[in-house]
Amino acid sequence: MKVLYVYNFEYPDYQSDTIYHGLIDIGIDVYETHYPSYMLASYENLSDTYGKGFTLFGKLKHTPKLETSDTIFEKIRSKFYDVVIYGCVYDHDGMPKRKCLDYLDEVIKYYPKHKIHFIDGSDNSWNYAHSNGIAPYGTVWKTQLESIGSANPICFGIPELQLIKSNPKKEKLFADIIPGNMNTYVYTDEESYYNDYARSYYGMTWKKGQWNCMRHLEILANKCIPYFPDIEDCPPLIMTNFPKDIIKETNKYARRYEIHPNYEWINDYLFKNTKNNLTTKKIVEMMF
Repeated sequence: MKVLYVYNFEYPDYQSDTIYHGLIDIGIDVYETHYPSYMLASYENLSDTYGKGFTLFGKLKHTPKLETSDTIFEKIRSKFYDVVIYGCVYDHDGMPKRKCLDYLDEVIKYYPKHKIHFIDGSDNSWNYAHSNGIAPYGTVWKTQLESIGSANPICFGIPELQLIKSNPKKEKLFADIIPGNMNTYVYTDEESYYNDYARSYYGMTWKKGQWNCMRHLEILANKCIPYFPDIEDCPPLIMTNFPKDIIKETNKYARRYEIHPNYEWINDYLFKNTKNNLTTKKIVEMMF
């Protein structure tokens, strides 16, 4: 399969970058419209990237297939690409260059709706594909989806290689980091950050800018159970791949500072669920 991935990579966007990473990780033949600098292992400024560059960024040993605009136009007209994916259809929060709809007028002339995908990873429930008037031309995937029929639900994914390879020994009840408390953000390298979750029974997490958050997956990927106290409020069409009901059960024990009596079995199940449903590969497979 040949995919034209339309995104300017001006700013990191976890949903867009999940899809891009998954496409490459699966081995799909991807043609980029812009250079994906912060996604590549060769990127030199990773520590300055959002979230210190942990987990999703700077991982791909990949050579982008960049071509001139004229060549891209020609290949659109000849239907060289099998699928066209627009990685980011929104702009807000002071980042006006995030949205990228390059080549759209030409794409909709030559490709049917089921061959065009629009990704909306914005933090709010406003449907940008509909407001932009582009929804009728493709399949819309929205992270913060609250109304059925307006789009399809999608969520963040973690690279498969980030999943822990061992069974860590638990040494403490809670990991150090408390979301929003900057005094607890003590880890400057990914390995130390991951090790803290691996040594802990629970990792604190909750809704940030939106319900989806890479921290949820980082906790699970290190065989730690998220303590997610507000998960009961998460709408049903958001984080549909996430094991909400099980986390609601383990929350009962975590909030009492207790270890669930079936902790090991549950933790093993959650880790397998992460591997089977929450990697970047699996999120991309769900789209097709």
